[in-house]
Amino acid sequence: MSARLEALALERELLVARSALGRLRLRRGSQALRDSLSWQGLAVTAAATPPARRLAFDLALSFVGVRRAARAIVLASRALSLAKLVRALADPMRFTARRPRCGSEQEHASRRP
Repeated sequence: MSARLEALALERELLVARSALGRLRLRRGSQALRDSLSWQGLAVTAAATPPARRLAFDLALSFVGVRRAARAIVLASRALSLAKLVRALADPMRFTARRPRCGSEQEHASRRP
């Protein structure tokens, strides 16, 4: 009977140790999960959604004012148009259409390795 009680005591100690190990693993996992979630990451994720971007744009307009924002957009579009014009004038070959090849030129092009 004494051997049976000792076996039960050993089994109980083993179960208690396994339980403690399981709790430690759960605590470590929850800490890793807590570390992976941050307010900054949550803010970036929330800002990436279209409704949040729309809300941020509306708030920015309310702080700046609609007229100032409209002026800034007009100014930016003019600057962009001017930059495209300067680029087109600086490199005219880039924006010209290539002439179509005649039949003999197409045959030569297809024979080239």
